[in-house]
Amino acid sequence: MLEMRQNIRYVSLAYKKGLENATRVACAPNCRANLSRSSLSPKKLSPPKKNSSITRQTRRDEQKQSSLFLFETRSISRFDSDRRFSLCGFLCVFNPTHFWPLLSSPALGTGAYWRGVGSPPRRPRCRRLRIGGRTPRVLGCSDRTRGAPSTACEWTLALRDAHPVGSRGGGDRGVRSGGPRSGTACARRELGRWGSSCGRSSTRAPSRTCRRRWSPRRSRWSVVRPRQRRESVLGREKREETESVQPEEREREKSGERGETTYPFLNLFANFQLGVDTVPVLLGPVSYLLLSKHAEGVDRAFSPLSLLGKILPIYREVVSELKAAGASWIQFDEPTLVLDLDSHQLQAFTEAYSELESSLYGVNVVVETYFADVPAEAYKVLTSLKGVTGFGFDLVHGTQTLDLIKGGFPTGKYLFAGVVDGRNIWANDLAGSLSTLLALEIIVGKDKLVVSTSCSLLHVPVDLVNETKLDDEIKSWLAFAAQKVVEVNALAKALAGQKDEAFFSANAAAQASRKSSPRVTNEAVQKAAAALRGSDHRRATTVSARFDAQQKKLNLVMPAATIDSIAKELRSPHSQYKAKKISEEEYIKAIKEEIDKVVKLQEELDIDVLVYGEPERNDMVEYFGEQLSGFALTINGWVQSYGSRCVKPPIIYGDVSRPKLPYVFWSTAVQSMATGPMKGMLPGPVTILNWSFVRNDQPRSDTCYQIALAIKDEVEDLEKAGIDVFQIDELALRDGLPLRKFEQASYLDWTVHSFRITNCGVQDTTQIHTHTYYSQFNDFPLSIINTDADVITIENCRFDESVFREGVNYGAGVGPGVHDFHSPSIPSAEQIADSITKKLARNIVSFNPDYKFKTCEHAGVKRALENMVAAVELLRAELSHAIKEKSE
Repeated sequence: MLEMRQNIRYVSLAYKKGLENATRVACAPNCRANLSRSSLSPKKLSPPKKNSSITRQTRRDEQKQSSLFLFETRSISRFDSDRRFSLCGFLCVFNPTHFWPLLSSPALGTGAYWRGVGSPPRRPRCRRLRIGGRTPRVLGCSDRTRGAPSTACEWTLALRDAHPVGSRGGGDRGVRSGGPRSGTACARRELGRWGSSCGRSSTRAPSRTCRRRWSPRRSRWSVVRPRQRRESVLGREKREETESVQPEEREREKSGERGETTYPFLNLFANFQLGVDTVPVLLGPVSYLLLSKHAEGVDRAFSPLSLLGKILPIYREVVSELKAAGASWIQFDEPTLVLDLDSHQLQAFTEAYSELESSLYGVNVVVETYFADVPAEAYKVLTSLKGVTGFGFDLVHGTQTLDLIKGGFPTGKYLFAGVVDGRNIWANDLAGSLSTLLALEIIVGKDKLVVSTSCSLLHVPVDLVNETKLDDEIKSWLAFAAQKVVEVNALAKALAGQKDEAFFSANAAAQASRKSSPRVTNEAVQKAAAALRGSDHRRATTVSARFDAQQKKLNLVMPAATIDSIAKELRSPHSQYKAKKISEEEYIKAIKEEIDKVVKLQEELDIDVLVYGEPERNDMVEYFGEQLSGFALTINGWVQSYGSRCVKPPIIYGDVSRPKLPYVFWSTAVQSMATGPMKGMLPGPVTILNWSFVRNDQPRSDTCYQIALAIKDEVEDLEKAGIDVFQIDELALRDGLPLRKFEQASYLDWTVHSFRITNCGVQDTTQIHTHTYYSQFNDFPLSIINTDADVITIENCRFDESVFREGVNYGAGVGPGVHDFHSPSIPSAEQIADSITKKLARNIVSFNPDYKFKTCEHAGVKRALENMVAAVELLRAELSHAIKEKSE
């Protein structure tokens, strides 16, 4: 994307109809950003479409000479002397025969291309003679060197090898013919290259009839024949655009209906010349501030809403630019309206949109909410906002908002009814959604009702067509993003009296199939899950009593341990085994060899509690779901997790049970390899639930209980196989936390209960660890404590020490993360020991890294683990010395 700055003005916009992108050149004053070769990313474009204004021969010639490329540049450094005219960023579609050499100079590593359009303010020196602080001589200038170029100036300045390249007749790298006035050094001498047959003095410039041109390809001067000046690429494209545009479109452009925006990225949203009528989406000003976080060192009492007056002018400017670009609708997302807001925060919405009202005039504005019901007070504030044309609501998650709409909706406003679930992958019940829409149509009016998804489709995979290995029956129950768009369109047509009976009938059949399918219902599982209600499922003894029993058996004094996998995923054996290119015996052999390496590494480092590295797994949740019934896996169901990281969540379509033994085989196989205790690693039931696409035909708590029962069976079987230490990760406890506070207590109750179910049947000598993020312990420490785990390992690098000390108030142990192993810096043993003793004086039962190692290199892991073990030895020595002094 272009990294543009404020006050950017378009200098030129050339668009050739039939191409997929326009040529845009933008400029901004005082821009000092740099252009590097890495910021140039050529992307192949599709060939031009047929166009009446471009002859077939022209297209053939263009395709023969070169292909079309799109180059994105983040910025280009200032190259004029007065800092008033700078090229900040551009998108260009061009013929690389002419311009690629300018952008890939081997001498500079940079390049610039400027096509003069009009005349900049007159300055003491011609800007053509100042490039990057140098004063090169430019060939062919018809103006005197003292002064700015004329309005009709057609000059091109090119940076290459720290000098301009001149040629007569407008050659590939050249400029116009001729030379500067006499009295200046010859341009050929400026370049350090001499013409062997030049008849003029070496101290003077070449004459206007000079027939010699420097050829960089041949590294010599050559004689060229005079020819007519070639039309520039920008000029040709502008002419072709003008010839191809229709008279009515030209009139709209003249009237300013489709103007140019000073923010080029905004023009990408609302560029109707590409034939796409888009709705720009902006995060609303109040939600932008409410969702922001305090910077380090800022007083926590500081209110982000105090900055509202400073950001509203920016929003007004953006709205004006979008209107100029031709946007007829603008969407503001205000998701914080579904939270528990106080009167001061709600008042901020009224103030913000009152300030924006004048800017919003002349364009339709919709304010969207999603993910939950809108509280009654927030609904009143939202529907009374000034300058807003319509309101969008999530009508899938919750029923309160629907009741509020039925109780009253502002006359003449649009209602964007989010009846298609944008967060889950199940096909919509079209009959039920149509019934809801018909009821809303009576309230708001037929012409004011808009069918929509409940939220952005970012949360679901792209297209179900890509799932070629998914069971056909299960596939008929699903709808990815592309299918959800079809559902929205079908509902809109049905409201308009154009109902597709065949499509609705197929949808009804799929809904009925899902309800009656035997693969969805398992009566034995449902009975077992129902029996769990009303019971506490805590272990028989307290944490303190269990700790003494565990110490007698395991004899672990401040043990050093790791919290997750060390080995990287073995992609080659996995893919070969799934493709049936290797046998199961060969696959197991490859896995065991990697496990052996990991175990030996830990034993060399004197790690007390070992892990086998889990090389057989890909994603933790996906691997476990693959072993359970009621789960389905996709091959292309990727969704964004954060940044550039994507995940492929499994699908929970039915009752969950455990027909296989997912970890028993590997854990028991490696137990014989290790000399010390081996830790069994399992994902928690809440983490599996929140990192999957969950069935929507029963409460999520029921599904979580079923998963907990499957993990309970696995834990008990592993215990029988000789595993004495378990780590049950609940990393996603916060991910499913409801947004409204009155719903959070119930959620935390059944999630913590689900965790206790997983280990309620083990012996007192079996030690249960759980790993959690610092934010979870920060937000609801009592719920983490109520898991009844023997040891709570916490990601501690960004942890507040005062919150960490809350762990001292209960009997369980704490495993603080001593170091983020993804960090390039590795603390010494003394630094690790000092950090831990400052944070917690007692209750330290184990030392472990902050996170898993699968993305780390083994060399860095080994060094960090060595320092961690050395820190443990220091603390053990201090503890031993303190005990000895006390006994004396």
